[in-house]
Amino acid sequence: MVRKKRRKKRKLKKSVNKILILFVLIITVIIGYRVVKINKTDLFQEVTQENKEKDDKLYTEYTACLTGKYQEEELNEVLQNKIDELTDILSKYHVSVGYEDIMTDFKYTYNSKTIYYAASTVKILDAIYAIDKYYNKELDLNEKVLFRAIYNIPNSKFLNKQQVGSYISIKDLVKNAVMVSDNGAHIILYDYFGYKNLKNYATSLGATNALVGDQYGNISVNDALIYLKKLNELINKEESFGEEIKSWFTESDENYIKTDTTKAAVKYGGYNEYFHNVGIVYADNPYYLVILSTNGNNKSEKMIKEISAKVEELHDLFYSNRQEYCTFKVYN
Repeated sequence: MVRKKRRKKRKLKKSVNKILILFVLIITVIIGYRVVKINKTDLFQEVTQENKEKDDKLYTEYTACLTGKYQEEELNEVLQNKIDELTDILSKYHVSVGYEDIMTDFKYTYNSKTIYYAASTVKILDAIYAIDKYYNKELDLNEKVLFRAIYNIPNSKFLNKQQVGSYISIKDLVKNAVMVSDNGAHIILYDYFGYKNLKNYATSLGATNALVGDQYGNISVNDALIYLKKLNELINKEESFGEEIKSWFTESDENYIKTDTTKAAVKYGGYNEYFHNVGIVYADNPYYLVILSTNGNNKSEKMIKEISAKVEELHDLFYSNRQEYCTFKVYN
């Protein structure tokens, strides 16, 4: 009996040991699996984070390429063909053209050294001078100037409705010199600001033909681009007043650059055979456009619309090509 009891105890002990061993093996397997899983998860997270950082870096480089300054290596055959096409069209007219993308400085000019009678484009100079002085607290735009009889020039759309002897604010004179191209308003401003001050201001900006000859002076593509860049700076300087200034130009007379879908802040100038449109085109990527001509007033609207449409095609193609260029450059 004693031996049987001992045998049972030994069998029981062996069974317990087997169970314990099996239990230990199961625990070991579970722990091992969890360790492997954790390691895999950590490794996956590390790889994912590394990929994300790499993607972020590439996207930053791509964005910088899209918004960076123009590089000559971007000029491919397709873009050059579009430039040649534009040049061929311009050769039909007596015209000078300047185009410059604001963000990238990509530009195109045609007959840029030719000098033209400025006519009413000089009123951009009136505006930027007054607004710049206002921002620098050197001029009060609400200050009023006496409307004398000598300024009651025929066909002045604004002044002809005012009473001689009344006082008109500088702001209203600038606004109407731009919007309805009031010549009387320009002459009042010219006399009030003074030839020397206006001339020195234009020269300080880099313009070389301002007020040469008479109160309207001359203009070149380079002069016009200088005025437009200053105008753009002033429009963007203060949001509320900037939008008001912008509206004076986008709603101005004989603005043939704007379309039904694209606004343009434009000042025209016209006298005898001279006719010009110079402005800021508010496309998805805004740009400057200068069209100076001796094509004659009767033909000018059609000419300017045709030229501005072709410049828009060049502008759009440049950005389309740039996307491909930057994609290849960054992502290869």
